[in-house]
Amino acid sequence: MTMLPNPSNADRNNPFQYGNDMDSECIPLCDALNQRAGLTTFESCCGHGRSKFIIFFVANKVEDLRPVLESMAGREQFWHLRVHCAANSGEIYFELSGPTNAAQLTQEFADSVVAWKRN
Repeated sequence: MTMLPNPSNADRNNPFQYGNDMDSECIPLCDALNQRAGLTTFESCCGHGRSKFIIFFVANKVEDLRPVLESMAGREQFWHLRVHCAANSGEIYFELSGPTNAAQLTQEFADSVVAWKRN
């Protein structure tokens, strides 16, 4: 999945354009992450009922992860965040994984990320 900003911003409810092969189940959470300053998704998969839900993204700085981390509070049994270092480039990226076949949990988590405000 490749995320591209929508330069015309014609649809203000969906300012992101995704490839035609993107799993529709991933869109709400990818939108939520991409709406947060400093976070950009670059690949996702809903798991297709066989494996975990997964989104890969980069963060400009560690502080940009706070909405994701705080939204995970109380949901740790469902959502996990791992950090990776790309072998070729050394770029740091993150893997957010969640439960299989859990559209409602995914939407609730996405809503929490969007609604997050610094205390």
